[in-house]
Amino acid sequence: MSDRVSINWKLQSREWILNFARRHNEWLALGLILLWASYVFFYNIASHPVETDEALYAAVGRQIARTNEWFRLEHEGAPFFYKPPLYFWLMALAIRILGENDFAVRFPSAALGLATTVLVYVAGKRLFSGRTALTAALITTTTYNIVWLAPRGKMDVELGFWLNLAFFCFLLAYREKDRQLGFLVLSFLAMTIATLLKGPIGVLLPGIAGLIYLLATRKFKSIGELPALATGLILTVGAAGVYYLLLGTDFNRYFFVVENLVRITQRSEPYFFYFYMIFAAFFPWSLFIPCAAVSLWKSGRLISGTPEFTALVWFLSFLLFLTIPSYKEEDFLVYLVPPFALLMARSWQDGLSAQGRKRVQQTAARERR
Repeated sequence: MSDRVSINWKLQSREWILNFARRHNEWLALGLILLWASYVFFYNIASHPVETDEALYAAVGRQIARTNEWFRLEHEGAPFFYKPPLYFWLMALAIRILGENDFAVRFPSAALGLATTVLVYVAGKRLFSGRTALTAALITTTTYNIVWLAPRGKMDVELGFWLNLAFFCFLLAYREKDRQLGFLVLSFLAMTIATLLKGPIGVLLPGIAGLIYLLATRKFKSIGELPALATGLILTVGAAGVYYLLLGTDFNRYFFVVENLVRITQRSEPYFFYFYMIFAAFFPWSLFIPCAAVSLWKSGRLISGTPEFTALVWFLSFLLFLTIPSYKEEDFLVYLVPPFALLMARSWQDGLSAQGRKRVQQTAARERR
């Protein structure tokens, strides 16, 4: 009797697990991907020494944690005017909570790397499908550029998250009219945070990309939308303005003149630097860029208003914005990871679907014989 009960219990348990997996397979897959992302971004985060820019930023963050001086940044007794303080505030808070160690210094960047994975999944789900969203999230966690940068104490991954969140919320504002105001508020809030992190790029990049999207999709048909956009822009600039005023005249003179105006005109790399560095930064998925381009072109879906067209505008507008300034760094390509992952995932899904259809047709042909 007990053996029969044990067998029945095992069969029922197995059936319950299988039914649960069938109903929640997408959530289970997402959970596994996030576990993998946590491993990629956090494992061995403190196994290699903090050096170069990381060491400089870590010193500033530790100084804030020790002195509670949140607006007057210093490094070795000298004023630090190279970057705004928001990023160092996050680092100082992590140091306060986790202790004065390399893990705390790199924790904000790794955490935003994980958040970027979630953002890519949500964007893929909204624009395409759950399967494409999962593929895009997996591509994000296996792309060299973000895998290299996220476990390091630099601000590019954080900035990339807020820039992409701002643009994605802007897209949703025009794709889901019933929630337009809410998504616009989120978009301008993300722009504000990005501006506090690294200055004018926080509003210029997603703002210009959003304008390109409106022109490319011909959604900018009514001047009735201008007051809402102008109000959001004014509030964003106003909030950022108060923040930068609190940092003092000396900081603003150096940061906006030297770090922005002078630096963007400083020749560092050739004009087409990003166009060929993509193949190194997005390895191994960059190997499939030619096939993905052909697949998306042949699909016939690269027309105004389609999700594929939207993701392409997202990618190209960010790429062109980064290409215009003379100063270029390979690390900046991390801003392009979300739209790249979406486009690559879509092309892979098209390829897998085509292969599946071909196998079905071959099987049916064999059965008819």
